Amino acid sequence: MGLGKKIRFIYNPKSGLIHSENLLKRFINFYFPSNLCEYDFVKTEKRFHALNSSRDAVKKKYDIVVAIGGDGTVNETASALVNSETALGIVPVGSGNGLARALQIPLVMRQAIKTITRGEVRAIDVGMVDNKYFFATAGMGFDAVLGKRFDKTKVRGPAPYYLYGIQEFFRYKAPLYEIKFDGQTVKKNAFIVAVANTKQYGANAIICPSAEPDDGLLDLAIIDDVSLAKTLYYLPTLFTGKIEKAPVYEVYRSANFEIYREAPAPYTLDGEVYDGDKHLSYSLLPKALKIITGIDSF
Repeated sequence: MGLGKKIRFIYNPKSGLIHSENLLKRFINFYFPSNLCEYDFVKTEKRFHALNSSRDAVKKKYDIVVAIGGDGTVNETASALVNSETALGIVPVGSGNGLARALQIPLVMRQAIKTITRGEVRAIDVGMVDNKYFFATAGMGFDAVLGKRFDKTKVRGPAPYYLYGIQEFFRYKAPLYEIKFDGQTVKKNAFIVAVANTKQYGANAIICPSAEPDDGLLDLAIIDDVSLAKTLYYLPTLFTGKIEKAPVYEVYRSANFEIYREAPAPYTLDGEVYDGDKHLSYSLLPKALKIITGIDSF
């Protein structure tokens, strides 16, 4: 796929996992020799650098833009490619890698780069909320509150995340949500409300096992307000793909959702946390992003 094309690689050196920039460049040089294709390499320096660089590539009619980073880098890069002829490639080097996992893009750097030369170009749906795009998942509730607190600390890794999770669990009061779609209304105090275009948040946490990225629908999952004991009991189902069988879980499908909550609160969008209003509208752009995947169908 990538050979004979004009390609821009956008690399975020601050993405989560340990990786070697020199090794990355050697792999790119090996799989994309200068006599067979044209490419350039951009290293991001600040937020929205990936977005602006990707937007520039579209204007200059690049065939492919490759995001090398985590979910935030992928979202920024892909956001500039929506409804364009430029395809997205992903080399996942973050901690969650939600979209890459959902599309079966290899998590090993060399294999992911190789996929760009041989992978299939598929068109996937794109979600929208608050004038922002999302490609994997968006949501609100406990995970957004926890994510906002985690973003404020300089200490990274799973240990502080789980520590903060326990602390926030006992402080958290599940708000009442009013969710409207297709003439229906659902009212519920919920622990988490997730709107998904693909199956998982990332790190193999499968929040919507039935979600498909090209079916013209979003999946909205609700996890009830539950005790710590029930949370710990059902937590493993989030990683086995069986959460739909849990009695504390329900899912609805539509191309549009209107969600009302009691007060402004944070929400997540492809792993990033934003401050949101009491009312958020979720919608879908069918097959609006071209992406190189590791599979020929979903």
